[in-house]
Amino acid sequence: MPTEPNWRNARDLTTTSSSKSSTRSGIPKTIPIRLRKLLCERIIGDDLSALYPEDNIAMIYDGLDFADVLYRAEREFGVAIPRETWKTGENLGGEIDGTFGSVVRYLSKALQGRDLEKQFATPAVPRRPAWKRRLGALATLGTLAVAIPAMAGFAGRVWWVFELMSHFRAQYFVALSVGTILLLVAGCRRRALLAGALVAVHAALLWPFYWAASPAASLQGVPRLRLISSNVHAANEEHQKVLDLVRRESPADAEQLARISLM
Repeated sequence: MPTEPNWRNARDLTTTSSSKSSTRSGIPKTIPIRLRKLLCERIIGDDLSALYPEDNIAMIYDGLDFADVLYRAEREFGVAIPRETWKTGENLGGEIDGTFGSVVRYLSKALQGRDLEKQFATPAVPRRPAWKRRLGALATLGTLAVAIPAMAGFAGRVWWVFELMSHFRAQYFVALSVGTILLLVAGCRRRALLAGALVAVHAALLWPFYWAASPAASLQGVPRLRLISSNVHAANEEHQKVLDLVRRESPADAEQLARISLM
């Protein structure tokens, strides 16, 4: 057996042998084209553009399993190729003798009466309506605009500006929930999944404050401690309001005035 393909010239099968067979013998061009593509891409991995109908593909390469070729052809074309059709030493009357043309002829006969264009047509990828695409784009931008500060709020220890962004968890929860719903309506499932993950994170953060059971019942008889805490900006000159707050809320067990400055 030759170790390299035994091509006689470099003529393209799709423009010579295949086109002639489809016009003279009635074999559809789809069959040799798809069979050659099967051999090139999935079995041999070589350029078979110069393959002739009378070339014996069972002897192209050492170790080529012709039974595997026929098995893959069965799956590719959706037909059965019985072993009785192979021309072997025990069955000299078989239709398939190992040549490319014999396989094409058998497949053409087996597929006779089928709508090959419909059978081998590439399914069209459904395109989303224009309004869904526009809604998806707007929902993505809006959700991203909320998600960025929401995530930055978790880095409050890195920079105090990030800490300010952590004050709006309830607003983030509502906005991200709306964004998730809009993304689902627009068909953007992966983006909706990411947004939904952020919604779940914020729901877990807000649960103790809005939905958890009130601890008041378990604190009966426990002494209470009153605290006053106020942030006093360095540039604030309305000292009287702060003093009035202390007098109004007193007596308090503890008072703390924190003087803050952005300088």
